[in-house]
Amino acid sequence: MLVSSSFLASYSLTGFYVTVVVVLGMNIRSIIIWPTYKGWVYEAVETDAVLRLVDYINLRRYEGDLVGEEEGYRLLREILHSVEFFKSICGSCLRGTLDPNQDFLSREDQMKID
Repeated sequence: MLVSSSFLASYSLTGFYVTVVVVLGMNIRSIIIWPTYKGWVYEAVETDAVLRLVDYINLRRYEGDLVGEEEGYRLLREILHSVEFFKSICGSCLRGTLDPNQDFLSREDQMKID
């Protein structure tokens, strides 16, 4: 009978699967997290409103207004969890004829811009 003599033979079944999950999890996370970060950096155009909200939350915390801090924090979470909401606040990275601000322009105004 052939008995495995590799380093994997010393692991229990649970230990082996936990090791595989941890190693795969770390690798998959590193593959996924960078494009997500790049998406936020490249899509965020005018972030003054979001930065002011973060300043508001810090000010409420400093002043001890826990209700105001919690309200600001919940609003910030809602903004960051909804990409459409975030883009509506920060603006679009599209320029030229694809800019969403130009969707409701009259034909004459579009011709002037072109």
